[in-house]
Amino acid sequence: MNEHLEAINHQEAISFIEELANIDTKEITLTDIKNIHQLVLKGVDNKNEGAYRAQNVGAVKSDGEIHSFTQPLKIEEEMNEFIEWLYSQTIEEPMLLAALVHLKFVSIHPFIDGNGRTARLLMNLVLLQNGYPQAIIKVSNRAAYIQAVEKYQQSSDNNYNDFYKVILQSVNESLDLYLKIVTDDMQVI
Repeated sequence: MNEHLEAINHQEAISFIEELANIDTKEITLTDIKNIHQLVLKGVDNKNEGAYRAQNVGAVKSDGEIHSFTQPLKIEEEMNEFIEWLYSQTIEEPMLLAALVHLKFVSIHPFIDGNGRTARLLMNLVLLQNGYPQAIIKVSNRAAYIQAVEKYQQSSDNNYNDFYKVILQSVNESLDLYLKIVTDDMQVI
């Protein structure tokens, strides 16, 4: 049942970011982020949907070590800094900005669950706002995606190159799919 709800929720969240992408402003707010997260967990974890976590969390890295995320008492501050960083960005390459939004958000890990899904939705919101298709991380690319996130989080200089390549590949695959659909439709006419 949870998997069914998660699929429905994801579609609702995609519709929501598509609506946000059509608004004149490109500013993403903390309320937008909480609303996206609320949609991700709706009916699955009502207690935590749209709410910052109140406990410490970590993730087991591929080397078996535990990566600890932001302490609960610092989440509000780091999320405010995240939004300030986002508003101040002068990055002209939308795919790079989208990748960095994802990496910075998922590294804060403000929610108890659904951080990766919310990060991917935020990344796709930035892409949509800039006229790009969504970056869909295929199952076949999941290992490279996770390794690239880990590399960013472990590097002292926040090396995003591997993650950026994963996102570029995903956007290119989406573009190829759109072009194939358009080409196939044109042949039918």
